[in-house]
Amino acid sequence: MRLFLAIHLTPELKNVLAEQQAELKRKITGVKWVEPENIHLTIKFLGEIAKENLPYLITKFKGAAGKFKPFDLKVKGMGAFPTLARARIIWAGIAQPWPVSLLALQAGLEQVLLEKQFCTLDKNFYPHLTLGRVKKSSGGLNCSGFLSSTADKVFGTSRVDAFYLMQSVLHQTGPCYTVVQRFPLNLENN
Repeated sequence: MRLFLAIHLTPELKNVLAEQQAELKRKITGVKWVEPENIHLTIKFLGEIAKENLPYLITKFKGAAGKFKPFDLKVKGMGAFPTLARARIIWAGIAQPWPVSLLALQAGLEQVLLEKQFCTLDKNFYPHLTLGRVKKSSGGLNCSGFLSSTADKVFGTSRVDAFYLMQSVLHQTGPCYTVVQRFPLNLENN
């Protein structure tokens, strides 16, 4: 199973981001846009995990979820990887400074995975919401003008009260994501 850990956004915020995608579509071509319902924040990509390892992971993730309280994510600005001048991935950002709770959650879940060597350490976690990927036939787009103008634009805030173990099945038309398990954060004393 091809798995990843993710944070889902509110439907309202996904609608705002879909509007931003529509505006970008009018300005640039050669991009495969993420379906609005699939926009999420990836906490950790696990890759291929054998199905027999799921019960162990689910138990560990449930335990980890209870250690973290809900928090808010503010979505602000857009950018591109690797650079605005050679864009391969177009994204909406998480306002900085990044929430300490988000960074602690990512590090805690990564530690669970490292215990049994389900992943390697990600020293470059950069929270973002992928909006589109430049098609392979293109060498990258120069998105400097219109993306840098969004640097201070706040798209909205999403309350994070859970994270999700997701399965990704790749198809010619794009990936299909399904929820394997939802892990609610600790709602006590909130």
